[in-house]
Amino acid sequence: MTKTDLAKNIKNPKWRINNLYFIVNKNGRKQKFILNACQRTLNNDKHPRKVIPKARQRGVTTYKCIMGLDNVLFRSHYNGDIIADTMPNAKRIFKKIKFAFENLPEELRDKYIIHEYSSTSLVASLRNKPEEKSSFTVSVTTRGATSQDLHISELGRIGDKFPDREEEIRSGALESVGKEQEITAESTAMGKRGLFWSLTQQGIVNEGKTKLSPLDWKLFFFPWWEEPDYTDDTPIEIPEHLIVYFEGLEKMGIKLSLHQKYWYVRKEQTQGWTMRREYPSFVLEAFEGQTEGLVYINELGQLIKDGRYKSYKYDPSMPVYTFWDLGWSDSMTILFVQGSAMECRIFDYYENNRQKYAHYVKMLQDKPYVYANHYIPHDGKKHSLVNGQTVQENLQQLGLKNVKILERLGIEISLQEVRKIFMYFWINKNPAYGATVFYDRINNYRYEWNEKMNCYSKDPVHDINSHGADPLRALAQVFNKLTNRPFIEDQNITTPNRFGGVQPIYPELGL
Repeated sequence: MTKTDLAKNIKNPKWRINNLYFIVNKNGRKQKFILNACQRTLNNDKHPRKVIPKARQRGVTTYKCIMGLDNVLFRSHYNGDIIADTMPNAKRIFKKIKFAFENLPEELRDKYIIHEYSSTSLVASLRNKPEEKSSFTVSVTTRGATSQDLHISELGRIGDKFPDREEEIRSGALESVGKEQEITAESTAMGKRGLFWSLTQQGIVNEGKTKLSPLDWKLFFFPWWEEPDYTDDTPIEIPEHLIVYFEGLEKMGIKLSLHQKYWYVRKEQTQGWTMRREYPSFVLEAFEGQTEGLVYINELGQLIKDGRYKSYKYDPSMPVYTFWDLGWSDSMTILFVQGSAMECRIFDYYENNRQKYAHYVKMLQDKPYVYANHYIPHDGKKHSLVNGQTVQENLQQLGLKNVKILERLGIEISLQEVRKIFMYFWINKNPAYGATVFYDRINNYRYEWNEKMNCYSKDPVHDINSHGADPLRALAQVFNKLTNRPFIEDQNITTPNRFGGVQPIYPELGL
């Protein structure tokens, strides 16, 4: 670049973005920053509210860093911010800005007064206009700041580990940005929960609308298969579960090359259960993938890999067992299960709150199921202050038969018992039943993050997902007393490590 080139083009923002700045690439080498396809899409769309679920390494945050630096240098009174999930990551992100600034042509840098230059903040102004300061900051909060351009990096992770900070973003940071100013929120997905999932849902609803308000969120999804680098030329055998997966993508209109499939196979060998989260093929897949901190993370990954989350119907030839988690202001949840010689079918699910027991009994009676036992947790023995009856007595008085109370088990023990039998679970994907909601609940049932210790605690988060997942602990209590005949209690027989293929027997029904 000559001084003549610089003087001729310096006022053209598109030229500056593609010619003026340098970054460190994935290989650790200095290279000129040039907008890639993903970055061009964002740069060309001027809608001020963007939500961006994406595959890894698409360069969204790098793009926002370069744009932020450009605005500091060429806009007066500009205030830009990036919110990162952790302070170490905030400093790492700011290094992109620092590198680009320090590699500008010297004659350009000499035109500026640097008022502040730290590991997370840059404040500058032109020498001939020292009062017209502009700033860019990367931190974990924007408390007290008014931003004209806010980028939130890894919003899904922030919500997963730091719910208080997520609430601060919702009620504070987002509200501090003017109606016409830009907010971008990007992340790999961390399940169907939190602010990032909420904004993505709004973006999905707004897809296809011809006119959006500046306050509407617009969806920008960047899947892995749009990235030219995500290919591999070396042939590899494609496993059966990925043959089925790729066929499903093709039915959705996503046709992959053989080299893309080779890349995906090898990447999944390394990524395992995180693959669909880190490298989603379509937007909702990103939120259905397993995320760190999940209580049943490995079990759910295997369930998906085995194809045990699939659509099927209620089998009228088999009795139904229900497993409950009791609640009033919290959710009351009921799991509907059928057993065969080699399968434990979780085919239906119901949740509600602030409803009387009559509501749940009627719901059960209105379904066309033939019931065996109804299992409720240990607090079903507690007596009501209103009528002096226990939950068990209330349900039986309302006409529900075979209501059984399970003993209390510690949380860690009961979770381990669930893990032992998870290999036998099949979960119904048929939208005509409620088990898809149950799948979402256990796919968002996670351990609490301990910020001081920088690790997950032993205790799961107590929320709607924990109430949805708790009936599994009741199921495990019965299941672990079984022989090879599912759902038959026998205190004197130990549970084998696998079913023996014997037809189930149901003494409650005289079978």
